[in-house]
Amino acid sequence: MRGERHPSVPATQHLRADVLSDLGRYGDALTEIEALAPIQTEVRGERRPSVLATRCLRARVLTSLGRYGDALTEIDAFAPIQAEVEGERHPSVLATRCLRANMLNRPGRYGDALIEIDAFAPIQAEVKGERHPDVLTTRHLRADVLSHLGRYGDALTEIDAFAPIQAEVQGERHPNVLATR
Repeated sequence: MRGERHPSVPATQHLRADVLSDLGRYGDALTEIEALAPIQTEVRGERRPSVLATRCLRARVLTSLGRYGDALTEIDAFAPIQAEVEGERHPSVLATRCLRANMLNRPGRYGDALIEIDAFAPIQAEVKGERHPDVLTTRHLRADVLSHLGRYGDALTEIDAFAPIQAEVQGERHPNVLATR
């Protein structure tokens, strides 16, 4: 294989897009992804984990750009394939579902966000354990959604249940702990 179709090229482009995103250069990251995705899908097919990872990265970048509707559209397009290929208990699938719940929460679709969280959170806790940072993040998101829904007592109950674990696992000065407080 030569040029853009060599297997190392898409992997390098994905890494570059990921680093650009980490640097906060979301527009540049999206440009890289938009160049990569069609070639990667053509060469590898839409069901390959590397292609799904690129689509997830695209959704995360769109989120960072404040394009929540576009991010949700992307997630809804690839998430069923990802769940079928990797299984509903796979960490990538659980991360995608958490991202989807965030995308529902951001524009005020709180009821839909809560339904999504309540569907995947028990699986996530079982797979990763109650003390895993991803599980704590999901619980924080759930409390936020409950608060937006006006269910303040339920939100406080959720916070009281996970906040001590979060402080123990991440430390009293961790930004997530401070955000919860």
